[in-house]
Amino acid sequence: MILEKIVVGALATNCYIIASDEDSKAAVIDPGADAPEILQRLKVLNLNLELIINTHGHYDHTGADSDLAHEYPVPVYIGSKDIGMLNDPSKNLSLYLGERSNQVETVKELKEGQILEMGELEIRTIETPGHTKGSISLLVQSNLFTGDLLFQGSVGRTDFADSSYSDLLKSLNKIADLPDETLVYPGHGPATVLGEEKQTNPFLKEAVK
Repeated sequence: MILEKIVVGALATNCYIIASDEDSKAAVIDPGADAPEILQRLKVLNLNLELIINTHGHYDHTGADSDLAHEYPVPVYIGSKDIGMLNDPSKNLSLYLGERSNQVETVKELKEGQILEMGELEIRTIETPGHTKGSISLLVQSNLFTGDLLFQGSVGRTDFADSSYSDLLKSLNKIADLPDETLVYPGHGPATVLGEEKQTNPFLKEAVK
């Protein structure tokens, strides 16, 4: 499996490129900004973009969706309850960040347990609301892409209008059932290991007590 991280935008969002070793199909998770850099990296890796996936609808995770979809006519996937955020500047926060709003035309929803197949890889959707109502995490082999649910030693904000701390705790409890060796790739900051977070992350410890 190919897994590349590119840190993009003013809020230092982690954008991930994933692909199977067996073919040239790639998925980009959370392309928040810097589309030229993402496209250049795909070219260097000799990969063709097959899927664009957003873990949630905030602009720092979706800002390059339309530019990528212009270069590669592929749909944008997002949790079903966050679809309305994509092209709405007030909901996706682009209005407050002083950024131009997305104009994504082809959007497909993701729901609990749904699997996207890409070559030899299966990308499984786990609904993990809390940071937003439609936040999702993505499980690919033993790799979990958590968006703004879980960070190393911390969690995503829950002070937005559509956020819920109690929902976030339930979502943390949900992913805590995954094996301890699961690698966690968050929306911001360094990667971590789920077992270590269970032992040291105060929010995850609160969720599973």
